[in-house]
Amino acid sequence: MEQVLVIDDDALMLEVMREILELGGYRVLTASSGERGLDLVKTAHPGVVITDLIMPHRDGVYVINEIRAHAPETRVIAMSGTPRIENMTKAVMADANRVLAKPFEQDELLDAVAELMEYSAPRA
Repeated sequence: MEQVLVIDDDALMLEVMREILELGGYRVLTASSGERGLDLVKTAHPGVVITDLIMPHRDGVYVINEIRAHAPETRVIAMSGTPRIENMTKAVMADANRVLAKPFEQDELLDAVAELMEYSAPRA
């Protein structure tokens, strides 16, 4: 079973995403801060990290930059409920593999994760 890490400071969003991803067949870890999420990246080595862009202290762009520096093989989906183009541009510039605007459909989330899991799977 593939592992996904979701980082968001909104507890309800974490729970909803956990349920969706678990129903999609993924093992899910959650973190309510960028700091905790980065700790989990280092210890659990998830295949895909989904991070909110707007969080206190360590925002999603910081998280993406740290992942790229220390675990570049990890695939990253950035998400934001703030439809400001500069937020999405920052995520792309930080090398997020995908960007999702909240609210998104369940299928959109599952399709993005499945695509990145396939892309990150070792080739025989």
